[in-house]
Amino acid sequence: MKARLIPFFQIGDRFPRVVRDLAKKTGKEITLEISGSEVELDRGILESLSDPLIHILRNGVDHGIELPGERLAAGKPAKGKIRLSVRREKDRVSIIVEDDGKGMEPAQLISSALEKGLITREEAAGLSKHNALCSLACPAFPQPGKSPRSPDAESAWML
Repeated sequence: MKARLIPFFQIGDRFPRVVRDLAKKTGKEITLEISGSEVELDRGILESLSDPLIHILRNGVDHGIELPGERLAAGKPAKGKIRLSVRREKDRVSIIVEDDGKGMEPAQLISSALEKGLITREEAAGLSKHNALCSLACPAFPQPGKSPRSPDAESAWML
């Protein structure tokens, strides 16, 4: 069993460059802090986490962290911070991604899904704030002002 375990940094070492390149492209100043990169996970599970984590980090850069001027106007440092923490908790591993940005407005996400025809008004009325935010983990879910990344965006809405 031990032979299949590899440390998180096997995939995590590429994330700083991804965040740095995206920050440069969007005109933002961002630091990525990674802790727990020595935590070991099953090779297959770890490899399957790479793309979803890149998607979540991309959302943090694109939608979480504000431009330096906006951050300064809000009384924050110009440079934003994204934290990726990996922790072993008994027989489980938690991976937490958080940023110090302005946050996301669930109502705006629901409105975007309605405009794009991904959900009906009835579905929108029954959608909790939590589920609206969870939908961001779906790669095909369009962010406000963006177009879907998949031709089958409707199926990606389902969690």
